[in-house]
Amino acid sequence: KDRKIGVWDTQTGKSVWTAAAPWGFFQPWFSPDGRFLSAIVNQADSGIRMVLKVWDVSTGRLVKSVHDSQKSTPSRLLYLPSVRLFVGWGSDALKAYNDSGKPIWSFSRHGLDLEAAAVSPDYRWLAATGDDTSVSIRALATGQQVRQLQGNPGVGKSILFFDGSRRLAVGNSNGTSTVWSTESNELLTTTMHAPSGEWVTVTPEGFFV
Repeated sequence: KDRKIGVWDTQTGKSVWTAAAPWGFFQPWFSPDGRFLSAIVNQADSGIRMVLKVWDVSTGRLVKSVHDSQKSTPSRLLYLPSVRLFVGWGSDALKAYNDSGKPIWSFSRHGLDLEAAAVSPDYRWLAATGDDTSVSIRALATGQQVRQLQGNPGVGKSILFFDGSRRLAVGNSNGTSTVWSTESNELLTTTMHAPSGEWVTVTPEGFFV
């Protein structure tokens, strides 16, 4: 209701700092190193389609402000200070911006929504999944697709690199989750979750636990 964003002390509950905007904020994200907080500013009926602001977590100082007036703009953005990039996704857009806010590459899925994206720990790859169940891996620096993972059993809603970027986990809207090898493009396991809390994990060879 107060249309603010800020940081609060988790032990005392006291506000460390806050910032306000006339129409509020959405999609706040911490940078991977925890030093920065970013959020998209709600623009209401303004001619600017997207404004992203970035604050220093410890002081609340505004350090970046990115504007994008293009037709296809992301609804979620992540600031990567280590490589001086912004990565954005949502609706049918997947985009990257340099540290000054200038788009350096973009990819449109032509009406197919992007549901989730993740950056590898070494900042080389960007994985994304959407409502057509596809999972793609792109070079973070150029946006070029380097891998397409086939056979995901549902619409991906969350995605995560692990094991030194050699594995990719995808959580799907139908209660399944998958683990992939990013080196061979192979599906390694599929886990099915029941409403009762029971689960089973199956490999493509038919082994299960």
